[in-house]
Amino acid sequence: MHITIITAPKLKILGRLTDTNISRLELGTTVFKGSPDCRMATVVRTVKVLALRLDNRRLDVVINFMKCFPCVEKLYIKTSAAWKNTQRRCSPGRIECLDHHLKKLQISYYSGKRPHVQFAKFFVLNAGVLESLVLDVYPNKHKSDRWIENQRRLLQPEKRASIGAQIDFTFGDCSSYLRDG
Repeated sequence: MHITIITAPKLKILGRLTDTNISRLELGTTVFKGSPDCRMATVVRTVKVLALRLDNRRLDVVINFMKCFPCVEKLYIKTSAAWKNTQRRCSPGRIECLDHHLKKLQISYYSGKRPHVQFAKFFVLNAGVLESLVLDVYPNKHKSDRWIENQRRLLQPEKRASIGAQIDFTFGDCSSYLRDG
C-alpha cells in the first residue's frame, strides 16, 4: 500500500499504520519507506494519537515510529493474534515520546506469554509520564484474579518510570480499538 498526504499541518491522529502492508507513506516532503527509519527530516511533531497494526511484534519498529512522531500522547498497538517472538534486544537511548509525552498506551491481543510481557514491560520501565497502560487480553481467554496478579508482578510496576502509571486488563473482543481517540 502507498499512502500520500500532501499537506496536513494540523494532523493530530494517524493510524492504523502497519509494519508490513505499507511500502511507502508520504506526509508532505517526509517519506517513510517500509518500516520507518527516522532522521530529523522525518519528524512529525503534530501527531498526538498514533495507531499501529503490527503483524510482527518488534520493539524496534515501535521505537522508530515513536522517534518519527515524538509528541504522541496516546499510542494504540493492535497485533495479529499470532505474535511471534521477534523482539530484539534494544537500547534505544533517549526517546522524546517516552520521556515527555506518552500518557496512554493500549495493547490489543495481549496473552501474557513471555514475549508479550517483555514488550509491555519495556513501556512500563521506560515511559516517564505514562498514566495508563491497558492490556486487552486475547479474545476468548478468561483469566483469573491469580493470573492478573501474576501478570502485574511480571510487569514490575514497582520499577515503573512513571509513579502514577496504572496497569489495567480488559477482557473484551479487542474490537474497541481507538474507542476514545
